[in-house]
Amino acid sequence: MASTAAERLRFVYGLLAILYLGLCLDFYLTAQLWRNSGVILSPEDEQLLRREKRSYEDEKDVPHVEFYPNPQPTHKTEGYMWLTSYSRIPVQVLKEFCLSVKEHCPAGEPGPKGNSGLPGPRGKKGVPGKSGTPGVPGIKAWSVNGSEIKDVKDLLIPPSIVDIEPVTTLIVDEGHRVRLECHATGKPQPMYTWRSDENKSIRLKKWLQSAVNSSHLEIQQVSRDQMGVYLCVASNGVPPPAFKKIKLEVTFPPLIKIRNQMVGTVNGSYALLECFVEAHPAAVNSWEHGENRQLENNWKYKIDQIDDGYRTHMVLNITRVEPLDYGLYKCVSRNDKGKTQGVFTVFEIDPNTPTRQPPVETFEIYGQQPPPSALEPMDCEPCVTKCDPVPLCPSTGTLDVSRVMSVAITDAADISIAELKHPPPRKDNCMIHQLGKPVFQRFSKEEIGAWFQDAYPNSDNNKYYATYASDNVNLYEYKSREDFRNRSNSHQYAIEMQFSGTGHLIYNGSFYYHQKHQNIVRTELKHPLKDLSRQIKDAATSDKAYLYSTDLGYMDFMADENGVWVVYSSGVTNNTMVRKLNPYTMDTEYIWNLTLPHRKVGEMFIVCGVLYAVDSVTDSATHIRFAFDLYQNKILEANIPFVNPFRNNSMIAYNPKHRKIYTWDKGNQLVYPILFGTIDMGQPEQRDGAKRKK
Repeated sequence: MASTAAERLRFVYGLLAILYLGLCLDFYLTAQLWRNSGVILSPEDEQLLRREKRSYEDEKDVPHVEFYPNPQPTHKTEGYMWLTSYSRIPVQVLKEFCLSVKEHCPAGEPGPKGNSGLPGPRGKKGVPGKSGTPGVPGIKAWSVNGSEIKDVKDLLIPPSIVDIEPVTTLIVDEGHRVRLECHATGKPQPMYTWRSDENKSIRLKKWLQSAVNSSHLEIQQVSRDQMGVYLCVASNGVPPPAFKKIKLEVTFPPLIKIRNQMVGTVNGSYALLECFVEAHPAAVNSWEHGENRQLENNWKYKIDQIDDGYRTHMVLNITRVEPLDYGLYKCVSRNDKGKTQGVFTVFEIDPNTPTRQPPVETFEIYGQQPPPSALEPMDCEPCVTKCDPVPLCPSTGTLDVSRVMSVAITDAADISIAELKHPPPRKDNCMIHQLGKPVFQRFSKEEIGAWFQDAYPNSDNNKYYATYASDNVNLYEYKSREDFRNRSNSHQYAIEMQFSGTGHLIYNGSFYYHQKHQNIVRTELKHPLKDLSRQIKDAATSDKAYLYSTDLGYMDFMADENGVWVVYSSGVTNNTMVRKLNPYTMDTEYIWNLTLPHRKVGEMFIVCGVLYAVDSVTDSATHIRFAFDLYQNKILEANIPFVNPFRNNSMIAYNPKHRKIYTWDKGNQLVYPILFGTIDMGQPEQRDGAKRKK
């Protein structure tokens, strides 16, 4: 029995010896195959293999797999790795085996993506670095030769046009020479290109060009069709390019074209008259019948007007024609450059007359026609006729409304604060939303004057009144509109105290005006005339302290839905003073002291307790950009377009009875209709020293 166990043990040892010899033979053959097949191990693997081989050769006992007849504890043993509880293998042998099969084992499938961890806390901010050396303005220039980059010690500077205004306006009469110039700085020297900002072609004699390459653009005889915005582009290859815009306005008197001058119709039918007007600045247009009888828009006469730039299409539709409607008709157009009228004849035709073929359409032309336009080429200097640049009018400055405020009443006033009464609540919270086109009323040879109707809302007085700059002692009264237009049947009031300026007023049968040397006067227009005057001690009366930029007067009487006001310049400061007056006693109800630079204003008027200022009375197109609510003591937003068709407005006044604006523009008496809005009745501004005091 014991011999049998010993034989079995020998048999197991024999198998293990054979297994060991097989492993060694496999290692030897594998190494030979690597050498013969040219397999290249990485430097790290070769170094590890040599190190392990040297360790084997240094050892006396060659490492081998050890087997045990009985199960053994498989705790970690230094230098060995347990295969089972009956066997273990040296770590060196295992590493050698793994290196031998590394190139033959395929990569396994990638495992699942792990969860991303939370970001760690943000580190502390580092110490600020030192400021670098300031760079030189411009762009560095470099030259590149192959892979070598050299600094050529030069700067490239983009073009720049120094101009205060982004758009320069140039106004010139038609037929005159115009030279538009553009100058820019930069390195290298910029090149210039002129083109129309409205995508129009530029005419060069008989040629049309989309652009002209030159620093200037010269027009020998400017024409109305060349009006518009011209854009100069300066570029030198260094971005960005520079731009300059010049708005060219060409002024000329009205030109009227009439189609179908002879208009035939029958009783009970209608007659359609059309006029095509060209004018700049914008003209004031009207229709007349017979001997200068001006027509108004009503059920009988339908008047329409369509504007398109400097062109206007006037239409008069006469409805329900009667025998009195036949005769001569005129379309009249006026602007600062002149007056033109086109003539029609409306005649009766027999309804039994057979219809005839209409004649060939022709136009009758009235007024000055545009001159032939010639634009000289700008691409070669020798063939350009030089002309001096057209001078530009100096700017008088703009009004900064953000700095206007109401300040406390000072001792400069002729009455103390304690004597002032709070004005009664406003009667209407209306404000101007938009102004309509001016409507012509009458022309006078006197370029400067004033005209008005009674502004008292409850008055039944429909008379017309006028004063003239050449006659400062007479007030002229006209009983009807026709008398006013024809300057006939007038009644003349002799004013004992000479009036100054054009800021007069008719209110409830009384004439309010400014007498020189600080007095304001109310004259009742009854026989005999009864005068009542008051003195304003804080008013400016020197020759250099006029109220407006027109230098026409020192005080301006105004009326609105709340009563009578007077506006004047302070004799102590540069402020604008506003007084609310009792219309009968001329006593002051309240005073507003505004930091408004009135000398930069063309005219002012009051509507529903809001003081409005017109920027200019000499610019054809201007704006009302200042509106101050006297009752809420705050500035209101306003940007209302306003036109001065004849560029010399000497009087702008609001009439609360008829709710229209009256003006006297270079002898032309005009009326502007008003589109009203409502005032935001928020809380008044609470500025220091700006609160009203009782």
